[in-house]
Amino acid sequence: MTVDPARDTPEVLKEYLASFDSRILALTGSADEIAKVAKLYRVYYAKQATSDGGYTMDHTSLVYLMNRDGKFVGTLDFHEDPNVRVKKLEKLVQ
Repeated sequence: MTVDPARDTPEVLKEYLASFDSRILALTGSADEIAKVAKLYRVYYAKQATSDGGYTMDHTSLVYLMNRDGKFVGTLDFHEDPNVRVKKLEKLVQ
């Protein structure tokens, strides 16, 4: 899910996701809709101005694990040990 709908248009997201498994979905919406979902999932994001007049987006960087019923079961954090991530995924697919 984007936290930058101004740059991450549906067309941009479609092109980006072409590099991934077709079961992965991209989500976007209005700034208000994104804020509501971000709050629900406890996602941090903030626009940061850059010296060249542009901006970057600081944001939570987690993969949310959902079971077959669409219920949240955990996260993958890119800072955690790879073996921990593998065990979480193995448990999820059992």
